[in-house]
Amino acid sequence: MKRILFAILMILATFSLCFAQSEEVEALLNKQIKVTYNGEYQEFQNVSGTRVYPLSYEGTTYLPIRSISSLFKSKIKWDGASNSVYIGDGELDTTSSKKVVNPSQGTNENIKVLLNKDIKIYYNNQVQTFADANGKVVYPLSYNGSTYLPVRAVSNLFNLKIDWDGPNNTVKISKDEQAQIENKIAVVYFSVTGNTKTVAEYIKEELGADIFEIIPKQEYVDADLQYNDRSTRATKEQDDKNARPEIKNDIDISKYNTILLGYPIWWGDCPRIIQTFIETGKLNGKTVIPFCTSGSSGISGSESTLKSYKDVNWISGKRLTTSKNEVTNWVKGLNLSISNEAKENNNLSVNTIKIEVNNKELLVELENNEATKELVQKLSTGNVVVNAKEYGGFEKVGPLGFSLTSDDKNISTKAGDIVLYQGNQISLFYNSNSWSYTKLGKVTNMSSEELKNTLGSSDVTLTLKK
Repeated sequence: MKRILFAILMILATFSLCFAQSEEVEALLNKQIKVTYNGEYQEFQNVSGTRVYPLSYEGTTYLPIRSISSLFKSKIKWDGASNSVYIGDGELDTTSSKKVVNPSQGTNENIKVLLNKDIKIYYNNQVQTFADANGKVVYPLSYNGSTYLPVRAVSNLFNLKIDWDGPNNTVKISKDEQAQIENKIAVVYFSVTGNTKTVAEYIKEELGADIFEIIPKQEYVDADLQYNDRSTRATKEQDDKNARPEIKNDIDISKYNTILLGYPIWWGDCPRIIQTFIETGKLNGKTVIPFCTSGSSGISGSESTLKSYKDVNWISGKRLTTSKNEVTNWVKGLNLSISNEAKENNNLSVNTIKIEVNNKELLVELENNEATKELVQKLSTGNVVVNAKEYGGFEKVGPLGFSLTSDDKNISTKAGDIVLYQGNQISLFYNSNSWSYTKLGKVTNMSSEELKNTLGSSDVTLTLKK
């Protein structure tokens, strides 16, 4: 008898755990709220043809997701087996919203709804999570067979501008023309040896995504990374689960909903600076796909650390090499959707310049720093001519005639790299050298051999232009 009772209790406990994520809460069925789309009033109904109204919960207005999908002619599908809503997949529903001249209103009702933490919302086959203006994760509501999302989530999903007209008790929806072309995918990475940076740049190129580097306040040097020396900086940080190295730069990813996060594997885990970044809360409510580089370790150990942060929607990642084909194939397999308009917009936002030398034109992709911004501003007023001297069998270097903001670091250059030297000179490398420079950019349209032949062994004139 005791065994039977124990079994029953275990079943009940398991049942309770399965449904612990959802809870019944009080909300307002708000029949006084009106909704307009591009200035025209809209009414919503469910699949049975019954009128549905917005919900109000904790000061936020929720809209029925099927009706919104119908309004914007987006396919939608409900999968009861997995408790999932698929937007952009399934059947096109054109009946759940309609344009009206005078929307009917009724008396508000206090109702019980389900705060549904179990339900999954997919958009273009990617799981979505949603956050309020403070970064707090918010969940769908379920009522009478309909799923509701907060207006902020609706805005993010469909790239809409949503305003609240208080005096008229109206939610105003309109197309956000800027959001329609805005790139919603970003690559964020931390790299010391350059391997992760190389992979990140391949991903950026394949997706047309924007890219951001996590820069440590205290730079890591080779001596910090000695694997077998327990006294080195990186070893001590990895041994200390509470270590959080400071980040030098501020990374604004507020306008992106999907992030590819890259890092090297250190002692079987992600570097502690990645946790520093996560704990800023900037990833909360976003879909994040990790990728890593490593000499031998896989990604699983670091993913265990990452997935301890529950406010982020983590997608399983991959350990990658610096093979461009491998990286490209992996990215294609993710099926991340990004519009051609977004790619074009991103390409326009990438700062590029040209350098004319010996009747050849070099295309240069610039770094994102203060020096390059100042250089682009200078070039907007006219070309800059640099009389560059041959030096050391590896570079052409000459005075700009003005100074730029420097952020010198000890780096090892490669053929094609362009750097700022001593704040007022520019160096174009056709071979490698190690020194303290501010990276400006790299030549993208020539191989190292082609560049070396173009520059020759004598002094040259470099003409920088937009």
